[in-house]
Amino acid sequence: MSSARSAPAAQGAPLPIGHLTVHWERRANEHGDPLLWFGSWLLVDGDSEGDWFYSGRGGETTSHPVPAVAAGARIRCWPSEALEAEYVDIALNADGATLGELHTARLTFDSKQPHSHLPEPGAGPGRKEGAR
Repeated sequence: MSSARSAPAAQGAPLPIGHLTVHWERRANEHGDPLLWFGSWLLVDGDSEGDWFYSGRGGETTSHPVPAVAAGARIRCWPSEALEAEYVDIALNADGATLGELHTARLTFDSKQPHSHLPEPGAGPGRKEGAR
């Protein structure tokens, strides 16, 4: 896993195609401390998580080049650091070039949904998405 963090994005600066800009919300966890966020790439093989691109407490905007092997991004947060993380998987745009802009405050972690929003590899008639 990568340990490098991207620098905060310049305000209003246009980004080349193939970048993800994330607006990391700053909010408190259930203990009153800043919520921990973690972002990583989901690989095109459908079974692997790749390098991570962010680990922090939010309250900032970062920009990250999208690796050629990425099918999407996984955004995790820890409402309670004593429990497992909650996460949402976000697919790349149809052109595969960019995710664009993402606001963590707009993601839904607490509603019933499949963990992954990516299509299941080999999913077809008679196979339920998310079934292994």
